Amino acid sequence: MTETRGRPYNQSAIAVKSRLLSIYLLEIARLIRAKTNFRLASQLEGAALGVMNNIAESHGAQSRADFISKLKIAHKELLEIEALSIHFVGANGVENVGLETMHELLDEVGKLLSASISTAIRNRNRNHH
Repeated sequence: MTETRGRPYNQSAIAVKSRLLSIYLLEIARLIRAKTNFRLASQLEGAALGVMNNIAESHGAQSRADFISKLKIAHKELLEIEALSIHFVGANGVENVGLETMHELLDEVGKLLSASISTAIRNRNRNHH
C-alpha cells in the first residue's frame, strides 16, 4: 500500500475526498437516469469514476511523469463534471439535492489535484537541475 505522508494512500485527503465526490455524483447520475436521460447519466458516471480511479492509479505510477499524467487526467475529468453540472436541474431529476456539497467537493478535490500536480512538477524540475 502506498504511503502518503505517513498515512496509507486510501486515507489521504485526496483519496477520501475523491471517493466522497464519486459517491455523491453516482447518486446524482442515478436520479438523472431515472428521468431517462441516459446519455447525461453515463457521462457523469464515467467522469465521476475517472476522477477517483485516476487519483488511485497515480499512486501506483511507474514514474513521476506517469504520476503527473494521471493527476492531469483526473483534473480534466473534474472539469467535465463542472461542465455537466449545468444540467443538474429538476427536469433531469436533480431536485431537492443539495448541490452545494457537490460544488464544495469539486472545489476541494480540484485544489488538492492542482497542488499535487504543481508539487510533482516542481520536484521533477528540481531533480533535473
